[in-house]
Amino acid sequence: KNYKKIAHRDNNGTVYNLYEGLKSSSGRIIKPISPGDALISDSSLYNWAKALVDSNMKWSFSDAVYYSYIEKKENKPNTFSGLAHPRGVKPYLKNSYKICRRNYVVYNDIVLGATTICYRDMLLKYTEIILGKVIYAEDNMYRIMVYDGYVPYYYPSNTIYYEYGTGVSTSNNKLWSNKISSDWEATDCIMDGRKCDDKFIYMYKNKSNKVANYLLRLHVLAIKGIKRILRCCYCRRTEI
Repeated sequence: KNYKKIAHRDNNGTVYNLYEGLKSSSGRIIKPISPGDALISDSSLYNWAKALVDSNMKWSFSDAVYYSYIEKKENKPNTFSGLAHPRGVKPYLKNSYKICRRNYVVYNDIVLGATTICYRDMLLKYTEIILGKVIYAEDNMYRIMVYDGYVPYYYPSNTIYYEYGTGVSTSNNKLWSNKISSDWEATDCIMDGRKCDDKFIYMYKNKSNKVANYLLRLHVLAIKGIKRILRCCYCRRTEI
């Protein structure tokens, strides 16, 4: 009985749906979740939310078990190991927040949106920032949070079953890939207009100094190449 159903006559996108849900909610901590995804156990959400409160941070991400019904194994879903976002979690475990921010904003080592919880006031504030500009990729708001200095708390536990390969973001559908790319660019534009206390991140995102921006992007490409070579160091296994 403890639910609210919010119907929309028109489809205005995921961000608008989340915004309307947030306005109608009363919980202190919000867990966004989509069809196909599920909590792993009855206690997952409680333990996770408690850890977030104890951390004194504004939002959190966890690990997930990626599964798919595309290739069944004996009428059971196929689960994947080695799929995880972000790949580099050591800085979060070491509270190296400066490195976390650069990895997230500059190197795009972002979290999986399905594995997040956030305080309602924080989530509502950043949903309003992207509302009308970002349409489908609501988890892009976390990029702006990290840009602003709000690094997430990493809860090192599998909390979510995540459907992989059939949804908007993982199906490799060209139409949806273009829409998600447009949302990514829209988020970049939002960050371009915001100040940042990390000079490296600010210079990388701000397009006003074209020479500095070009050199920084060459630097980032070189770092990304090195990380690809050493990607085994960043891989985490997510198993059922």
